Amino acid sequence: MTNLQKICCSALFSSRIVALTIILPILFVLTALSTVVSGIWLAILGEWYLIGIGLCLSLGAPITWPIIAAPGFFLTISIFKASEQRKSRAGMSLALLIFTLCGYALLVGWVVLVFMLFTQFTDEELSVPIALYGYATVNMPLCYMSTKEPFAGSIIGWLFGGISFIVLAILHLFSVASSSAIFVISVMALFFCFATIAMGISSIPSKQTNACECKPHDPDWW
Repeated sequence: MTNLQKICCSALFSSRIVALTIILPILFVLTALSTVVSGIWLAILGEWYLIGIGLCLSLGAPITWPIIAAPGFFLTISIFKASEQRKSRAGMSLALLIFTLCGYALLVGWVVLVFMLFTQFTDEELSVPIALYGYATVNMPLCYMSTKEPFAGSIIGWLFGGISFIVLAILHLFSVASSSAIFVISVMALFFCFATIAMGISSIPSKQTNACECKPHDPDWW
């Protein structure tokens, strides 16, 4: 293993440790608090239909997510297997790129869907609890999927989901056009996406070594 590979693998391992031991508990606490506080707030105000909408979205997302993601996943697996047989780093990197781009496209779509639905009910009295509950609705399925498979990449995706919803809420507060707001979080998604890809590529083995071997089910692939 070259010094560069050792450095890359060390950085990748450190990023996993940070994600799993620091970011994950913080995200879990924020999601739990926003869910409880906003749920009680809306219940006191008698907005049970909003609570129902959020629960339906949160419970339905983990079921529909794999179905929507299936085409990209199977394409990634096909490219990876062909590249693995040829020991092609370029092919493995392409598979990682496709998989990650598809994942963040889904994340952007999910955040925008929840935000658009909840802003339909926003007024001066309900804006704060709806914003909190919208944040919770975005994060609850991401929390479930990340804790089920607590990998660095999935946790980074969860982090992006929460941050992008907050950004949309702030832009909405300043009456920024929806198209501009979506463009902003799409640019953010590209940043998070390529950060995830960089971690994954650093773990892909070269032809000369099997060190830091990465497989489709490996954490580095999402």
